[in-house]
Amino acid sequence: MKILLGYQPHYESEKGLFVTLKFAKALNAEVVVISSDMTGEKGHTLYKGEKAAKKRLDDAKAFFEKNGVPCRTEYLDRGIEPWDDIVDKAKEYEVDVIVLGNKKRSRFEKILVGSTTQRVILEADCPVMTYKED
Repeated sequence: MKILLGYQPHYESEKGLFVTLKFAKALNAEVVVISSDMTGEKGHTLYKGEKAAKKRLDDAKAFFEKNGVPCRTEYLDRGIEPWDDIVDKAKEYEVDVIVLGNKKRSRFEKILVGSTTQRVILEADCPVMTYKED
C-alpha cells in the first residue's frame, strides 16, 4: 500500500504528517511526500523557495522513518499547478490514496484562487482523504 501526502512547507501541513503517520501505520503503508511549487514568470514562488521546501521534506522523511514508516520525498517546480503535480505523481507512484489538507475559504477566495484539494478530488484516479487544517 502507498500513500501520497501533498505537503506544503508551512505550519498547517504539520498536522498532515501526524494524520498520514497514523494511517500508514494502521495499513502498513509506504509514504510518498511531495511538495509542489509553481514558480511564476517573475520568479515568485508559492512558498519560500526550493531550499526551504527541500529542508522541510527532509524533516518529513526523517519523521516517518523515525516512526518506522518507509518514506520517499520529492520537490516539484515544473511550472504547472500543484493539483496537476499531485495527480501526475499519484499515477507515477501508483499510490492507493492521496492525503491532503483542506482549509475553509470564502466563496470569493475559491473563485479567485481555486482549491487544490477540490481539483485533486475531481481528477485523481484513486481515493483522496482530506483533513482539516487549523
